[in-house]
Parts: sequence; C-alpha cells; structure tokens
Amino acid sequence: MSIMNHPNRHNDKDMRRRSGRGTMRQRTQHMEHRLWVRYGKGVLPYVKKYAVKRVKDTLPVPTECRYCGAAVSLTTHQVVFGGSYGPWPYVYQCDACHARIGLHPETHLPLGTLANKPLRMARSEGKAHFLKVISRFGMSRDDAYRWLSIQMDIPLRECHFAWFDLKQCAHAESVCREALERTASAQHCATRELNRCRQLLTCSAHQ
Repeated sequence: MSIMNHPNRHNDKDMRRRSGRGTMRQRTQHMEHRLWVRYGKGVLPYVKKYAVKRVKDTLPVPTECRYCGAAVSLTTHQVVFGGSYGPWPYVYQCDACHARIGLHPETHLPLGTLANKPLRMARSEGKAHFLKVISRFGMSRDDAYRWLSIQMDIPLRECHFAWFDLKQCAHAESVCREALERTASAQHCATRELNRCRQLLTCSAHQ
C-alpha cells in the first residue's frame, strides 16, 4: 500500500485544524480560564462560557460605586453576610458605602446595578408583589416581564428588578398591586353572587 493511500495518514487540512485550533472543548476551557483570570481569580472558583452566553441582558462589571465613587470589589457572601446563601454566593460590593449586587450563576456578570439598603428593600418589595401576580394569573416569567414592561412603558430588555431605581420600583409595585386588587375585587363579587344564588336555591327547596 502506498503512503498516499495509507488509512492512518491525515491530509494537510486536517493536520492544520488539529495543530492550530485545538478541540472545541479546549477552546471553551481556554475562554473560561481567560474570563476567570480577568474577573474572578482568587474569588470565583470558575466561570462557565455557556452560562455567560445564557444571560440575555447584560450590564458591565461595576468598578466604581455609583453612589460614592469608591472602588468596587468582588467578594463572597461569607465576607458580607457571615454565611453562604444560594448556589453562587458572590457579590460586587462598594469598598466604602457597601452598596452591592449579586452575580448571575456560574458567571462574572452582575445581576443588575449596585444598590444601597433603601433600594435593595424597594426591589425586594416590588419583586414580592410581582411574584404574586405570576402566581395569581398563572403566567410564565417571560410573559409576566413582558406584561410589566408594557405597563411601565419601558423596553423589555430593561425590565429587571435588579436594574430598577427607587422610582421604577415604586411604579412596578403600584402596577402589581392594582392588578392584584382588581382580581381580588372581581373574586369578591363572584363569591357574593354565588352565595346569593345558593341562598335562593335553599329557600326554594324549603317551599
């Protein structure tokens, strides 16, 4: 058998691909390592490329506090809260005023903008009412955020509680409260009418 036809011989194109680019797994690992070195070395255990791609709406990594202008550091729940909470216990926190924001799981990406205590409380309150709307109406999260963005007249991309300021949090909470109150009022009317019908049926049965 000639060398040209030998089954173990690779053509030039295949050899260049193997030697120059490496496998997809190797390239992914290299990209993840670069992200980890740049954003999380010494804090994050790793960064996953697929997790980074999964985040549709992104904000830049905070380096300067929007409240006081001090530097922002990547740190852990253990340092901030004295314990770890959730599967990805890391936060960006201002070194001076301690405004902070969490990270998307398995990434270096912030969930939103830095928040001081009043804003964190406002976001939490607004999100609680939003989750009640989802439960009451049986909506998917995507549909619920689309509904909320229309009610607030903001782009869908910007409709995230972790992105909201105090004014937007108050607006979102008001929208959700009104929707829940309308539903509760309708349910009350329906219940009252049902009870009235039952009373009429009971009276007619005794006649």
